[in-house]
Amino acid sequence: MATPQVTEALTRRSRFLLARDETITRLLTLSSTTIKRNVDLENRLAELEVELAVWKQAHATALEGADREAKTLKGRLASLNSQIASMESMMIQSLLILCVVDGDACVFTEALLKQGHEGGRQAAQQLTKAVADYLTSQDIHVLGQLSFWITIYYNRIGLASVLERHQICTSEQLEAFTMGFSQASPRFLLVDVGYGKDATYTKITEYLQTYIRFPQTQRIFLADAGGSDSAYVSTITTLQGDGLANKLTFLEAAGAGANQSPRLRFPTLYVDNLFMTHQATPPPSATHHPPPLNFAGLSPSHITGGLPTPRSPSSVLTPSTGKLIDPNLASK
Repeated sequence: MATPQVTEALTRRSRFLLARDETITRLLTLSSTTIKRNVDLENRLAELEVELAVWKQAHATALEGADREAKTLKGRLASLNSQIASMESMMIQSLLILCVVDGDACVFTEALLKQGHEGGRQAAQQLTKAVADYLTSQDIHVLGQLSFWITIYYNRIGLASVLERHQICTSEQLEAFTMGFSQASPRFLLVDVGYGKDATYTKITEYLQTYIRFPQTQRIFLADAGGSDSAYVSTITTLQGDGLANKLTFLEAAGAGANQSPRLRFPTLYVDNLFMTHQATPPPSATHHPPPLNFAGLSPSHITGGLPTPRSPSSVLTPSTGKLIDPNLASK
C-alpha cells in the first residue's frame, strides 16, 4: 500500500501537470489569436498603402492641374493688363475723326470760292462745325480727345480750268481759297493728284481701306457727290463685308440726298451752303476733261454744326451730355 506521502506527491504531480496543460492551452490560444491579428493587421496595412498611393496620385494630379490653371490665369491676367494698358494709351492718344473729300466731284459753292482766302477759311469752319454738331446729335460717346482731319483730293489744274470756263471763279481765287482752307488748321490737307484716269478715286479708295481699319479711327466722313453712281460702291461693299462700314458716314450737300443709292443705307450728314448740288460737264472746247463738277445753289440742310476751327468759339463743343470733344482739335 502507498503511504500517505506518496499519495500526496502524486496528487501534487497531477495538479502540476493539469496546470501546465492549461497554461500550454492558453499559450496556444493566445499565439493563434496573435497570429490571426497580425495577419489582419498586415492585410489592413497593405490596404492602407494602396489607399495612400491613390491619394498621393490624386494629390499630384491636383497639384499639376492647379499649376496649369495658375499659368492659364496668369496668362489671362497678362492679357487683361495689356488690354487695360492699350485702353489707357488710347485714352491718352487723340482718337481720329476723319473727313475725306473728292474735290473733283464735290466743289465748294461759288460764293465761297470767289472770296478766295477768306472763303477757304469759312468753308473749313463750316465743315468742321457741321461734323461736330452731327457727332453731338448722334449721341456718339468716345473716350479721350478727338482729333479732326480733313483731306481733299483733287486735280488742281483741271479744276481751275473748268471753274474758269464756267466763270465760277478765277485760278487766282481758287488758289487763294485752297490756301485759306489749308491754313485754317494743320490737319486740313489739300492733295493735288494731277491728271490721270481715276487718280482721285485711287487715292480715296486707298485712304478708306487704310484709315478705317485703325482702332483710333472713330468715324470717316466721305464726300464724293456720287449718289447712285458713286465710284466707291465696290470699296464700301468690301468694307461692309469686313464689318467696318459702321465707321463710315456720307457727307453731301443738302438737297442731294435723293441721289443716294438705295443699296448704301448709310448715315448721311447733309450740309447747307458748302458744296454745289448740281453737276455740269466742262464745255466741249475744254482742253482737259476732269470728272463732272457740281454747280448751283444749295437747299437748307438737315444738319449743321461743328468741330471747332481756329476761329470757332469753344462753346460750340460743350454739349450738356458731357461728350469729350476737344475744343482745340482742329487747331492743334
